[in-house]
Amino acid sequence: MANLRDIKGKIRAVGKTRQVTRAMEAVSAAKMRRSQEKAIVARPYAVSAFHILRSLSQSIDKNQISLMQERAFTKPLIVLVTSDRGLAGSLNSAVLKKVNQFIASKNLARAEVGFVTIGKKGYEHYSKRGYTIVQHAEKFVDAPEIFVVEEIAKQVFELFESGAYSHVYVVYSNFISTFAQEPHFHEVLPLSFEGVDAMIKGITPTKGKYAELFKEENGENNHSIIYTYEPSIEEVLRGTILSLTTATIYHAVLEAKASEYSARMVAMRSASDKALEMGSALTLKYNKARQSAITREVSEIIGGIEALAK
Repeated sequence: MANLRDIKGKIRAVGKTRQVTRAMEAVSAAKMRRSQEKAIVARPYAVSAFHILRSLSQSIDKNQISLMQERAFTKPLIVLVTSDRGLAGSLNSAVLKKVNQFIASKNLARAEVGFVTIGKKGYEHYSKRGYTIVQHAEKFVDAPEIFVVEEIAKQVFELFESGAYSHVYVVYSNFISTFAQEPHFHEVLPLSFEGVDAMIKGITPTKGKYAELFKEENGENNHSIIYTYEPSIEEVLRGTILSLTTATIYHAVLEAKASEYSARMVAMRSASDKALEMGSALTLKYNKARQSAITREVSEIIGGIEALAK
């Protein structure tokens, strides 16, 4: 009987676990839809900002702009966007793996890398390993407004401009579909037009109702335009590049949020299915054990009756 009680207890525990995972799946699904909409709606703004800079670039020599001049690679600053909580499959580990591969490929020591961490998981991982955390933020709402990341972007921009860091990168999980998220690693500063093109391609949907909004302009539409700058070309470009830096980090946060809830919904659905499967297996085991116990008891009763008859 003790064995039956143990199995029955396991069945109850698995059932409660399934209730929790199903509830988490439903919550994640609702949050995923809001985060997806926010991320997708923000994409035209990011792409348009990049197109503006590319249009401005036609009338300037980028070698005259310090923020666009290539520098010697000495000390990178990595803006790392992860989630605050786990239970999202391999989402965070894939992003962290991308960062570790970069650090290993550049043969960087801990003291040579700085981090701006957005999300608890990334902060915990690198702070425990002795890396420099320049700034940390967590507990962002599901669909944060752009002013939430403006201060972070401003500090990142100033650290690069002052020469404290030679390059700035942003790493996050890019939302592709409900069942697919991919870690993206982009160079943000110094700003290059090649990097801008790569960024646009990375955030452009390949199909769906939003895909038409992101088609690049045809060559015949990219006419050279002469601009008049006030107060100066340097000030205008500095403000534009700061805005682009803010937009890039903001977009990374939105994409990461959409990816997080998508991954968590899928993980919880998988856990619910596994709990159901385990519950069915335990129920079958319980029934077999109960049947064996009943058969044994009947055999004992029959044996006792036969003994009394003698």
